[in-house]
This record gives sequence, structure tokens and C-alpha cells, in this order.
Amino acid sequence: EEFLLSDEPSPGQWRIDANIEIPNELGGCRSYYSTPRGSCNFKVQEFVLPKFDISIEGPSQITSKDAYISGLVSGEYVFGEIVRGTVKLNATLMSPGRKDIIFHQ
Repeated sequence: EEFLLSDEPSPGQWRIDANIEIPNELGGCRSYYSTPRGSCNFKVQEFVLPKFDISIEGPSQITSKDAYISGLVSGEYVFGEIVRGTVKLNATLMSPGRKDIIFHQ
């Protein structure tokens, strides 16, 4: 069975102990005794998003005659798994030696 933690659980090491009570009916008397026991230890801690690296590959130079710019954007977590998600890419073309933005998409 699953149990939900509260909205703001106290961090730390926790332990759950469980006993199963089995009814014992002898001579018309009803009593209970505990038998199988179990326990489980677990840790509650703050969730931290895993870190990842982003790689952007594209042409080393483009010209104003290029209709499209193609490339590859990829991400990899520090533990090696591929990052899956959506990329929003903004490309800005600037005149050499000037700060004027000519193109923004």
C-alpha cells in the first residue's frame, strides 16, 4: 500500500515499523497476538533538479544569402542520460563591429 507524505515533510531519516495482529480464539476467549513484523527505512530530503550540459553545433559562418541555418542542440545530464525536452532557439545576426541587431527570430 502507498502512503502520501505531507505537503511539507520534515527532512531526515525515517523508519516505518509494522506488526500484523492475528486473532486467536481458544476456549471461547478472543485475544490477539502479533506475529510477522517488518520495517522500512527511508530518507526525506529536498528535491534538487539534476545538472546537465547543453551542446550547440552549427556552421562556423553564414552569409546573408543563406535562407536557413541548421544545427544541432543536445543536452546530457552529468550522469550520462540524454535530456529530453523542448528547445526554444533565438538566433541573432549582428553586423561586424556593430551592436545593431539586424535579425531576431
